[in-house]
Amino acid sequence: MNYHPPLGYSFSVTFLNDGNEPIGDALKQSMFDTNFKEVSGLTSEVSVDKIQEGGVNDFQHPLPKPASFGNITLKRGLLVKSELAHWMYDALENFNIVPKDLIIVLHGPLLVPIAAWNILNAYPIKWEVSGFNAMDNAIVMETIELTCRKHRRVLLETNENLQALI
Repeated sequence: MNYHPPLGYSFSVTFLNDGNEPIGDALKQSMFDTNFKEVSGLTSEVSVDKIQEGGVNDFQHPLPKPASFGNITLKRGLLVKSELAHWMYDALENFNIVPKDLIIVLHGPLLVPIAAWNILNAYPIKWEVSGFNAMDNAIVMETIELTCRKHRRVLLETNENLQALI
């Protein structure tokens, strides 16, 4: 049997309220509110402190620090009415930070979930709108950057594992 790595064009993003219900249930978001063109930033890293042992000059002891997690970047066409944007503006303009959990799911053929990531306690730290150009016929893009406490890969041996998160 041949293995083919998954393609990254079919994915979904679901925001959760209070860790239980999708953001749309409580905020009445439009069906387009969580459609994104691109998701990036699923990175984690353990950095190390190198400690020099007294009297030993030929090596250092690498000691691990706690893991750090990358910021999640979401890109989409600008929405005029968006409950997700209201949540973002409230955090950025009013400093009313309400962290949300997210589930990012990568879909395979026939939209079967093949990989998922649980993003914990995310909130917006940056919002950007693409430039306007009268000589260009491009869609206006919106970029939302979220920081989070951590994210972890969810093993999808069965579809029940994903349903338990949502």
